[in-house]
Amino acid sequence: MTWGETRMSFEINLNPSAYVLVSNSYSSGWVATDNGSSIPIQISQPGLPVLHLSKGISDIELYCSGAPDSRNSALLLLGAFLGICGFSIQIEIRKRKP
Repeated sequence: MTWGETRMSFEINLNPSAYVLVSNSYSSGWVATDNGSSIPIQISQPGLPVLHLSKGISDIELYCSGAPDSRNSALLLLGAFLGICGFSIQIEIRKRKP
């Protein structure tokens, strides 16, 4: 088993098939594979990823592709930074008015 912020893998032997809850936060950039084949990720009620796995040995890999979320996060961060700069400028302008 390997576990990191953007990639994890584990092997599991099930009898019978089962839903497996992965204790890791989920965002839309995560991808899951079972023995090299892409599988859907379902989301549990508290927001954790759930995988439906077939009976037998499964070699599971989950990784964060990050493409859409990285771009959106950068835009949100830039917007927050510009908002703070604008607010700071407004405060300075108000301080200098007689």
